[in-house]
Amino acid sequence: MFFHIFDLLLPGNFKLLNHITPFSNGWFGVEFFFVVSGYLMAANAYKNQSNSNSIGKSTFDFLKRKLLAVLPYHLIIFPISCIYILIVNFDGIDSLMNLVVKVIPNFLLIQRSGLTVKDVLGVEWYISEMLIAMLIIYPICKKYYDRFARTVAPVCSILIIGYLIKTTGTLGGSTAWSVLFSKTLLRAIAEICAGVFVFEVTRNIDKLNFSKKDKWFLTIFEVVSYIMIFAFIIWDFSENLSGTFFIFVCVAVCLSFSDVTYGKKVFNNKLVCYLGSLSLPLYLCQSLMRIVSVALFKRGLDFWVAVALFFVSTFVYAFVASLLEKRLRKVINAKIEKLSQY
Repeated sequence: MFFHIFDLLLPGNFKLLNHITPFSNGWFGVEFFFVVSGYLMAANAYKNQSNSNSIGKSTFDFLKRKLLAVLPYHLIIFPISCIYILIVNFDGIDSLMNLVVKVIPNFLLIQRSGLTVKDVLGVEWYISEMLIAMLIIYPICKKYYDRFARTVAPVCSILIIGYLIKTTGTLGGSTAWSVLFSKTLLRAIAEICAGVFVFEVTRNIDKLNFSKKDKWFLTIFEVVSYIMIFAFIIWDFSENLSGTFFIFVCVAVCLSFSDVTYGKKVFNNKLVCYLGSLSLPLYLCQSLMRIVSVALFKRGLDFWVAVALFFVSTFVYAFVASLLEKRLRKVINAKIEKLSQY
């Protein structure tokens, strides 16, 4: 949220103490999302290796659960953003019909396939790419888990990330197109593959016996990894180092999910879980609130007032959306259960 609002309100060359930037590399948070998504996908594939379902059905069931996790929020927040855009840009029935047609790929969460004409919720690109990438990776991971997790996944991750850094200079950026795919799809595939490898490493190190000194050393290493990641986000490091800092993301996720550090004891609590549950609605709701806050800033609203308005309105919007989501989820689950009876 800091990254998105400061990116629009502050000059591009703004720095504190010559080197500290206001979250200018905040886009790097998406790397966590893809790695953790890959980790959890691999955990599911590993657990269900021996089930009797076909690869197609297993993939369908897995992606269905992923989609249903975000669908209620999408169905609430997407129409509201559409209505706002329509009110601001309404120019007769033609503008209405054009908007309806243009937003269909975004509504279906396939906007990064190349069909996008109008991004209503541009921040949903990472969800779109996750679903498409997992549709490709999950069946391979489940059918050939050992070979994929230990060899193919890390090799694909290294080669694709190296390619993106070499050709575009950064892991960031969401509009470039590379060969047959969007850059963001390649980024998602590479980092989800990294998450698969991280799961396999974590699964194996959990089998080892570590002394208290070893656990304290690994805990310190875990903390240092997060410090390095945060340093990249707020310091004026060149973006072509993002691939190197991505290594710290993989290390941090590996150690945080493992039982070999003391981090889990500190952060595995209700408060952190609640904040985690707020992350999706906050991320989606901030898109519209950012547009409103920036528009008011351009009309003369004080900078810090605009920032405060953005954060307060986003949290209120997310809280209301979370209440509506609970009701809508019950309706969706009831419909699915009814359909499954036929």
